[in-house]
Amino acid sequence: MTIGDALKKVRLERGLTQKQMCEGIVSRPFYVKVESNQTGISAESLAKILFLHEIDISSFYKLLKETYMPKENQMSEYLQNKMMFTFDRKDLQQLKEYCKQVHVLPGHKILKLRSIVSVAYLENKLEQIDQQTIKEIYEQFDEGKNWITRPELLRLLANTMPMWSQEHLDFLIGRLLAYIQKNKSISKIMIERYLRLLENYLGICYERKTYVTAQEKIKVEKTIKTILDLTENVFHFMIYRFFAIYFKCLIKGDYKSANHIQDMLKKYGYEKVVKSWSKINM
Repeated sequence: MTIGDALKKVRLERGLTQKQMCEGIVSRPFYVKVESNQTGISAESLAKILFLHEIDISSFYKLLKETYMPKENQMSEYLQNKMMFTFDRKDLQQLKEYCKQVHVLPGHKILKLRSIVSVAYLENKLEQIDQQTIKEIYEQFDEGKNWITRPELLRLLANTMPMWSQEHLDFLIGRLLAYIQKNKSISKIMIERYLRLLENYLGICYERKTYVTAQEKIKVEKTIKTILDLTENVFHFMIYRFFAIYFKCLIKGDYKSANHIQDMLKKYGYEKVVKSWSKINM
């Protein structure tokens, strides 16, 4: 879908005339040419139109992906989504097939590293990952990489957490918590990425029973508090809030309340979400 096609689609969905859509920003004759793909529109004018009519920018740009995103990037995104889906289903054979396709893509080093670790995790062979691969993963989180603000590195960390030492993980998550505390204008999409990462971290801490020591318990409790702060009064993030409360019950040994949270979520259709918590054994 072109920019003109996308503008026409969202305009018709809102029942607006072409004049109403562009009024005060560009002339109607010019806008008509944009919708009919006879001319382009500046980024500034496009942004003004989207903001004027409260059109979600992320949703709008999704309409444009097939037309403007390079084919190679479309393929990598497709394979990434398929990898995540098959990994969640623990479908090792299908995951391997998608990973093979990832490795023939030019570039996309981080996605390739994720694929190696994902397969090794399902095969219970994390300890067999070669040292060169481990070194390459660690290098992605050097100070100059700005990993906290790069989605592809956040996904890499989430995928590779089981192979990191607790000391390394605590350091990285500590940096993330400090960043969240310092920055009050983080976008919702980045907040959700951080919430997923913090959820994974708590799962690793529980598996390793690190929270039993006083020092580690402080780190775990700080992580839980951060999740609760980020999700306060935000309906879209409620499932992460439930997880934080659930996890808080676990480390307190309040398994009755933890079970109640699971049962309640299952009752209201969140069985798949709760299933992803099954690695945490009570």
